[in-house]
Amino acid sequence: MRELMCGQTVAGLFANAVREFADRPALRAGAGGATWTYAEYGREVARVAAALRGLGVGPGDCVSLLVRNRPEFHALDMGTALLRATPSSMYYSSSPEQIRYLVEQVEAQVVVVDGPQALERPIAARPYGGNLQEYSAGRFRLGLGSQVQAHIEKRFSMPWSQPAARMREFIAALHAIWD
Repeated sequence: MRELMCGQTVAGLFANAVREFADRPALRAGAGGATWTYAEYGREVARVAAALRGLGVGPGDCVSLLVRNRPEFHALDMGTALLRATPSSMYYSSSPEQIRYLVEQVEAQVVVVDGPQALERPIAARPYGGNLQEYSAGRFRLGLGSQVQAHIEKRFSMPWSQPAARMREFIAALHAIWD
């Protein structure tokens, strides 16, 4: 194995896989969940890398991820690696003390938190957001994005509707909680 990979980077190996296996399944979100082909995975990784670069992430930086094990996690992980930055995973089962330790130790440039559940219950985001802002010495930025229609309908068995209005409500609720 060592001889096969000698002189290659993770980013180079990923690009080769995207090119060689473009139409093959790369990631699947659980039993019956959405499947991403390598081409879709590659596009999402490029989008994530561009977004992280826009937030100032570059070589040698660290991006902390508090994201469940799903395709988006892997896009964040690989997008971080493409920038020659280091992804650092945290878990929802971690205590606030453990999260504090991890964020402080790696001096994360960006902290990414997921959770369609948070969009349903803004009060649940309070302990993470406020603590992450403190633990990261002000580097935490909350970013919101909606799930794609297929995830809402197939994975979560919920009807699809335009998410912008709910996001406005969520942001207003966060302001009421944190301000």
